[in-house]
Amino acid sequence: MKSTHENLLNCLGICDMKFVQSPDPVQKAQRDYLESRILSAQPAELVEMLYQIAIQSLNRAIGHLKSGDALARAGEITRAQEAVNELMAALDHSVGASFTQTLASLYAYVQTQILKGHSGKSEEALQRAIGILTTLQEGWSGVCTEQAK
Repeated sequence: MKSTHENLLNCLGICDMKFVQSPDPVQKAQRDYLESRILSAQPAELVEMLYQIAIQSLNRAIGHLKSGDALARAGEITRAQEAVNELMAALDHSVGASFTQTLASLYAYVQTQILKGHSGKSEEALQRAIGILTTLQEGWSGVCTEQAK
């Protein structure tokens, strides 16, 4: 089973073949920096990165929805879904905290909105997903700030 670090690398496309074959030294440096950042990140930072990936991907998907680029939109939707799936998988239900069930329900709702937004070409559904993810990301950003102290 892959680790959260490996899954995050995949969400970012770092482990995708499309980046491996690029001879561009700037792109390689960016990839190496991101890989280093991910592999050295604390769990709370990984969660925050997953929120960032999902939000950025959904914003790009909205841009592709407006421009009519269905293939590019599908790629961004898939990336956002993978990030949210990883957030769901990272939940620890064994602690018995009620917030883990609440988060699971929110993530399920976000996934539903992403599917509605993609299949129904609904910017509003994608915006609802972004709104929830942004709120959650802000909370996790506070956790990361506290951990850094």
